[in-house]
Amino acid sequence: GTFLVLADGRFERLEREPPTRVLAMEGQVVYVDDQGRLKVFLAEDRKLHLLRTRPVEHVRHAGQRVVWQAADSMFTLREGRVHFLAAQVSRFDVADSLVVYHDSVRQELVVLWRGNVVPIAEVQQGSERPQWRTASNTVTFFDRSSRKLFLFEAGRVVVLTDSTDVGIVANGGGITGYWDDVSDRFMVREKGISRPASEMRPVSAKAGAGLLAFVDGNGALRCWQEGRLHLVTRNMPTDYWVQDSLLMYLEDGGLHLFRPEGSITVEPYVPERWLASGGLVVYLN
Repeated sequence: GTFLVLADGRFERLEREPPTRVLAMEGQVVYVDDQGRLKVFLAEDRKLHLLRTRPVEHVRHAGQRVVWQAADSMFTLREGRVHFLAAQVSRFDVADSLVVYHDSVRQELVVLWRGNVVPIAEVQQGSERPQWRTASNTVTFFDRSSRKLFLFEAGRVVVLTDSTDVGIVANGGGITGYWDDVSDRFMVREKGISRPASEMRPVSAKAGAGLLAFVDGNGALRCWQEGRLHLVTRNMPTDYWVQDSLLMYLEDGGLHLFRPEGSITVEPYVPERWLASGGLVVYLN
């Protein structure tokens, strides 16, 4: 039950009881101990720091960024020190290059990006929880009253379409897929340009780092990558996942990995467990 960390070839014992949550990042490990306290171990000085003595409500991380909420306030960790981000926070999400949150007092959806505070939309009083999706460097927001879909990217907010369904939108790193009711097409936006990817409403869509996968109206799995549309499977896969730059799918009882030059079979069966991250797949055979 002892909790240890391996850093620079040496083990450090941090806790006698297992933590309830662990976030491992380059050079540091942030975790919530068995009493709900938030702590960080810094590999550089091999020291353990207590970030908060009282339990935290939510802790999220992406890349090297970790953010947590205490009451209605939001904090982050920079160079081993706690920094206040915002107050009156109802909900928040974290990406590699930004933080997005709902300001419950001003009723605004706000993005923190490169030291700037950018309100991107108003949230109507009495409405349901605001619907947004966050990727590594983008945020999409659906306005229920006008049915418009907005995109925040590189410090700017643009309207993707004047009419859409929020259920058919997927944004990843540098790429966004969405259904446009005006043109009656499924569109993909990449490098600031929107192009049609399908004339049929997709069953589902998922996006990663420069990669957009979707099941079209005929049940075929397709993938948009580097300006090209690829046919992955002619029939609907049992399931599929997009993680970072990888597209994995289940078909005919096996686990497969998409490649533009041709998909490969990872195993002819479904592994009991697997993990995909940063272009790497690890699984238990």
